[in-house]
Amino acid sequence: YLMLPIAHSDPGLCTLLENQAESLLRALPGRQDFQTELKEALLRSLHEGTPTLERVAARLAMSSRTLQRRLGELDLNFQHLLDRTRAELARGYLLEGNLTLAEIALLLGYSEQSAFNRAFKRWTGQTPKSLRR
Repeated sequence: YLMLPIAHSDPGLCTLLENQAESLLRALPGRQDFQTELKEALLRSLHEGTPTLERVAARLAMSSRTLQRRLGELDLNFQHLLDRTRAELARGYLLEGNLTLAEIALLLGYSEQSAFNRAFKRWTGQTPKSLRR
């Protein structure tokens, strides 16, 4: 049946339907760029525990090797991206002042506050307590 010619085609209706379809496609929300999706996946993985390359790749529905390749294309490194995300979150948490340092460490995936303190000093050159003042 697909090979049979259409007996009563309507070119005007076809044009109208094509225009409508294009209009509907333009109205669909656009797909986020890779870096935005990556950051969201990284944040979700952080809130679930210690984020790993494998977990973030699974959230993005790709293999860890594909994620590494995509990061390489953007001159990004997973650990550097993780550290940068943790540093941004830490600054926000510290400036809010509602959480203890131990709670912030746990939220960022550190098992101990001392590990968080060392990482924060490496990222910013100052201690978390100095930023809180």
